[in-house]
Amino acid sequence: NRRALVSRPLQKRLDRHIAWLERELQDVEVELQELIDASDVWRDRDDLLQSTPAIGTRTSHTLIALLPELGTLNRQHISALVGLAPFADDSGTHRGVRRIKGGRAVVRTALYMAALVGIRFNPVLKTFYQRLRARGKQPLEAVDEGVDAAEEAVEGVGHLSRKTRIQ
Repeated sequence: NRRALVSRPLQKRLDRHIAWLERELQDVEVELQELIDASDVWRDRDDLLQSTPAIGTRTSHTLIALLPELGTLNRQHISALVGLAPFADDSGTHRGVRRIKGGRAVVRTALYMAALVGIRFNPVLKTFYQRLRARGKQPLEAVDEGVDAAEEAVEGVGHLSRKTRIQ
C-alpha cells in the first residue's frame, strides 16, 4: 500500500475514488445476480456451482460469465481452455518442463482463489494439500495441484449439468 507516500489532500481524493469504485463494483455484482436470477438455466448452474465446497458467489459468477463451455466440454478441454493443462516444452531430444500457460486468466485466477479457500476450509482439499506437502511438494506446487482438484470438482459440476436440464 503506497497511500502513505502521497500528500494528505491526495489521500482524501484516493479514498473518495476507491469508495466510488467499491460502490460501482457492488452495483455490477447486484446487476449480475439479478441477471442470473432471471434465467432458470443460469440460476440452476449458479446453485449447482455454489454447492461445491470452496466455490462461492464470485467464483460461480466468474465461471458462468466467462466459461459458458462448462458442461459441454470434457475435463481435458476445459483445462486447456482455462490454461491449467500443462504443455510440453520438448524439441528433438530436449525434454523441457511442463508448464501451464495461456487460457482465460480471470477464470484461472478465480479457480486459484477457490483452491486457496478450499485448502484452508474444505477438509478433503486440506488433507490433500497436507499429503502433498508431506511428500515434499513446495507450497505453490501443492496449491497448483489443489487448483487442479478444484477444476476437477467444477468439471464434475459441469458433468452433472450435462446430465440434467442445464445446458
